[in-house]
Amino acid sequence: MIRLIAVDLDGTLLDHRKQISAENVRAIAAAQAQGVLVTVCSGRSLTEAAAFAERAGCADRMICEGGTMIADRSTLHILQNWTMPPESAYAALDCSAAHGLAVMYYANGQIVTTASARDRLFAGDNGYIGRPEALVIVPDLAAHARNSHAPICKLLACGEESMLANVRASLVSLPGITLTSSGEDNFEVLPAGTDKGTALLHLCEQLGLMTDECAAIGDNENDLSMLNAAGFAVAMGNAPAAVQACADFVTADNSSDGAAKAVWHILSQNEE
Repeated sequence: MIRLIAVDLDGTLLDHRKQISAENVRAIAAAQAQGVLVTVCSGRSLTEAAAFAERAGCADRMICEGGTMIADRSTLHILQNWTMPPESAYAALDCSAAHGLAVMYYANGQIVTTASARDRLFAGDNGYIGRPEALVIVPDLAAHARNSHAPICKLLACGEESMLANVRASLVSLPGITLTSSGEDNFEVLPAGTDKGTALLHLCEQLGLMTDECAAIGDNENDLSMLNAAGFAVAMGNAPAAVQACADFVTADNSSDGAAKAVWHILSQNEE
């Protein structure tokens, strides 16, 4: 029986306009009324993930920042946090900025970026929705990181696909990091050994659950680890073929209430 559903945000719970449909909210409420926790498992920052989790009516406990953090939605209290080696983080920042990528890093529950990168990263429907004080704008990203000595959880870089591939390849040899992506226009740098799947295992342990009591719903490369960790894996209809191939069930796309359909399917299986 499934007792926990971990759901990604972008491309999954959020539609193409970054909105949460009424049907998704209704399905989440129905699951939790039946004693099934629905928790956000997202690459989003602490306060952004909390804002979306609140809108959706998800459980307080959540995974954010690409699996580098487990936190409480209502209090923003960080329960567990993983960070990368400082020198590797600085080198990744230097290399990404030198190639003209729009970069931001996550530290202490904040996003740190430059004004020009903010305008590129949070344009249109991708607007920032977290707490204003949690978005820090600095003139020089790498210099600020070095001077602040803040432990860095995650780095996200956006740009043209060909340039991203080149920079990503050059970062592979850095010690103490791992690389993934949440879309064709970005790559993410995380501490080695961390991902959504690993965080989900820690969360299950905290909640006293077995992994086969957990389901996961996602759509992209950075969701593969949690789909593989969960007892029941759901891929969105908009997910790449490689992600769908790892799933036990493929639902509708994110603009057709695919997350809700996945939740209803899981609840129906619980009744069998």
